[in-house]
Amino acid sequence: MTTGNSYSASGALWAAHAALRKLGIAPIDEHGIIHGKAMVVGATGAIGSGARACWPW
Repeated sequence: MTTGNSYSASGALWAAHAALRKLGIAPIDEHGIIHGKAMVVGATGAIGSGARACWPW
């Protein structure tokens, strides 16, 4: 059970991934991994810190 912040952070990451694939503005390898840089605005908040923790950098 969560407050929903983790779900919101995960949804934001999935939406960003889908948008980058659709727009084709970042290189994607054969495993579907996007190679690029990102910035999390509001990274000190509950949702932003969750997104930052989940992002693989």
